Amino acid sequence: MEKQTLGRYEIAAELGRGAMGTVYQARDPRINRTVAIKTIHVRGASAEEEKEFLDRFFREAQAAGKLAHPGIVTVYDAGEDEASKTPYIVMEYIAGATLEAMSQKSMALPMALDLTRQLAEALHYAHAQGIVHRDIKPANIIVTDEGRAKITDFGVAKLTVSEFTQTGQVLGTPSYMSPEQLGGGKIDGRSDLFSLGVTLYILLTGAKPFSGETVSAITFKVAYQEPTPATQLNAALNPDYDYVLQRALAKEAEERYRNGKEFAADLEDLRSEVPPRSQRAARKRRPAAVAEKTRVSDAAAAAVSDAAAAAAAPALAAAPTTVVEPPSLTWRSAVPWLRYRLASLPLRVQLALALVLVLVAGGFAFFINGPQPAEVELSGSSAEAPEIFGAAAPENFGAAAPENFGSHTATLRVRGTHPFHRGQLTVFLDNHRLQSIGLHGGGLRKQYWGLRKTPLAGGFDFSLPVAAGNHTLRVEVSSGGFFQSGQIQGAFSARGRKLLHVTVSGGEIGLQWVE
Repeated sequence: MEKQTLGRYEIAAELGRGAMGTVYQARDPRINRTVAIKTIHVRGASAEEEKEFLDRFFREAQAAGKLAHPGIVTVYDAGEDEASKTPYIVMEYIAGATLEAMSQKSMALPMALDLTRQLAEALHYAHAQGIVHRDIKPANIIVTDEGRAKITDFGVAKLTVSEFTQTGQVLGTPSYMSPEQLGGGKIDGRSDLFSLGVTLYILLTGAKPFSGETVSAITFKVAYQEPTPATQLNAALNPDYDYVLQRALAKEAEERYRNGKEFAADLEDLRSEVPPRSQRAARKRRPAAVAEKTRVSDAAAAAVSDAAAAAAAPALAAAPTTVVEPPSLTWRSAVPWLRYRLASLPLRVQLALALVLVLVAGGFAFFINGPQPAEVELSGSSAEAPEIFGAAAPENFGAAAPENFGSHTATLRVRGTHPFHRGQLTVFLDNHRLQSIGLHGGGLRKQYWGLRKTPLAGGFDFSLPVAAGNHTLRVEVSSGGFFQSGQIQGAFSARGRKLLHVTVSGGEIGLQWVE
């Protein structure tokens, strides 16, 4: 029986199959080495697109082949089978289990932290070489029998996630993607660290931080909602774990770990049961240099005569002098420092400063007692049209919403006015709460001399991703003893946008679609 081959490599067994290709165990007869081969399927592409894909495939494989790290599966070769015209990449064969399979069972904390630390160090190395993985997840991580974590699919993940996405098919794993990657924005190594943070969350809690029944639901949570603190799901964790996960899963890339080395250092501290060093550095305050240890009280200073001071002068001149930098002010040191400085000023300067403070305090009190809004009266009897405050809308429709939430997602924009000083507005989609926002800016404004009161209206304007299809929207508004709700039907098309105008006046709520 003739052996199946890819290029010069002899296929021994099939290890796995996915949407973009198949993984085989094979043998390199030239040096008698066992390898893993991953084939890449290019379907539905024109000849020009296929050529462009192959060019990029070989460039990415060449770049990945330069990576040499214990935590990264080595890329040996890349080619195209002459008979089947199938592109493939040849990698180091690793005997072990995927982290996805291992995460199905409870994992000890030290092991979870050590594996994640190894992965962070491997990513730090790859990012330093200018290579971003783009699809870090437990299925792409192999753990050897010796406990060494290795990242696979470098040089392949970038192509399979971003290239040749077929209509209606979502490639990659939204639950592990960073907000900027889901939104189609520019990404760097911090996107991989976000994905690694998701993986750590799963290892520590057994649950995904962002889960949902649909891609749009998952995407919304990744972009807008904070995950449940890990300490609430695993009683063995302390608040330091929440700090590390919060940094790794920050929505903004600037708030995450700067690199894998910093992430790995905090993981090592967690394993050693000490506070993370990045947290200690943030809390650390520069010790204030103290210029003088002892303050001479006014009474003691008055008791020192001029003669005694003159007698002490030679001794003071002979004493060694120490140049001390001025202390940096903190909240604790500001009050005694200010009191000491004021006491050293001439009396007339002190009186002038006191007068200025009185004038400033009086002006502030006058301002507070003037235009401060009060609770609204919902009688609706005022004949004067309310003045809109804080309701300015962006010029371009839907500017507040992310653009790239998938081909099955529409954008819902909710805009309107309300008369409340404080309140809450909640939007429900098919009886599921979609978003809640606080209402403010309305009420009654008193004129400076209290002669009349002018009604104010607050405003709101926000956008949300909604799955395409027919939906029932319900809007609830509450403030103090006031509660009203309204309901409206709407049809949302994929990548479409709809504007819902909400008005609350006279104790009633109105909903209207604006074309």
